[in-house]
Amino acid sequence: MPTAILNVIATNWVPRLGLSRHFRGRGQAVAALALALAASPAAADDAATYDLRPQFTAGRTSQYEFWAQRDLTATTHTGELEHTVMQQSVFEGAAQWTVDNVQTNGAATCTMTIQWMTVTQIDPQGNEQKADSRKTSSDLETLHKLLRAMAGRPIRFDVEPDGRIAKVRGADAVRKQLDESLADAVDDQYFIEIAYGLALLPGAPKSLQRGDTWSFPFTSGLEMGELQLDTTLQLAGVESIADIPIAQVTGQADLQFVPHTDRLPPSDQVRIHFKLTDDRADSNTLWDLLRHEIAGQNSTVSFTLQMTMRLGDRQVVQTIDQTTQSQVLRIAEDD
Repeated sequence: MPTAILNVIATNWVPRLGLSRHFRGRGQAVAALALALAASPAAADDAATYDLRPQFTAGRTSQYEFWAQRDLTATTHTGELEHTVMQQSVFEGAAQWTVDNVQTNGAATCTMTIQWMTVTQIDPQGNEQKADSRKTSSDLETLHKLLRAMAGRPIRFDVEPDGRIAKVRGADAVRKQLDESLADAVDDQYFIEIAYGLALLPGAPKSLQRGDTWSFPFTSGLEMGELQLDTTLQLAGVESIADIPIAQVTGQADLQFVPHTDRLPPSDQVRIHFKLTDDRADSNTLWDLLRHEIAGQNSTVSFTLQMTMRLGDRQVVQTIDQTTQSQVLRIAEDD
């Protein structure tokens, strides 16, 4: 989820498992097991089959905390001149996920409410600037507007039986609070990205055995385009944690960058070429097989994006190296 927010800032894994109601009183054991799951696949009966699709229950609510850290280095070459900017951004927050109603075919309407968010930007000298949705002002004025526009506003999703999101509602209320340039960046796909990173594991088939895989095309927005993540997800194993069966699902993705051609200058004025290299995306999800929802998830996405601009005989080359680590933790749930 946090990756989406941080990608707007560009203009969104350290494994750790929070304590839910099921896990209270066994915190150290659960955290230790979570680290073990992140390091190696869990054991499972190879012949057993598992259903990793959501099984929605109307009225069910879960609370999540999320965290992300983005390290970005942007280097610009203009002739013999070189300029480098380095920045670290740390994002934290909490959200509630509620199942509003369930249809007979297993589809559901769900509501995500982000309760609060903070972003801290840190320069190479260690100087910090912070925006907090719970405060009325910030040095990061534009970012602060985004956080306050999102916090406390319910976003509703129509979710298919396999966890795919079919429709988003309520996002216009957020966009109305923002300037046009920022509102354009938080389109419906932006909120879909957040929801997939928070509570849903989309696209799983009805039956999986250990080692089985499926594919799902995730998308992550950037300032001048989007990252398309052709992701292969695998059921790595199943383990019992405090008598709760937990499936470990690993993910690896191939990345492609697709520029927003409508946001680029006319090609007869400036020629722009993009090149994506050194890309890596992997994830580790702990899926609660009783509630059929995410109990914890961590991910890493890193890449180098080079943009070459030619205007007549002049050439400008900008190289962006970016690594984002993120995690989502379920900290509480109803009965």
